[in-house]
Amino acid sequence: MQLEPGDRLLLITDGFLERNTFVGAVPNSMEASAQRHPREVVRELANNVLEATGHNLRDDATALCIDWYGANGERAATGGASRARATQ
Repeated sequence: MQLEPGDRLLLITDGFLERNTFVGAVPNSMEASAQRHPREVVRELANNVLEATGHNLRDDATALCIDWYGANGERAATGGASRARATQ
């Protein structure tokens, strides 16, 4: 897979997809959160899956969200996440 600067990559385990009611929420959440910090995307997905399962997960639900800036892309931080993009 070729990533372009500005692409977002979301990796999730099957724990997010176990409940049929939650399956459609992942793509919808990605679209709705395009301008938010990756950390906030993961937090929202975790909160949503917990709510959808009544806080009774039968499997792990792990998520990793990465924004690709490119090999020489511009970032607002020298290491770690950009504080300017975080809303919390």
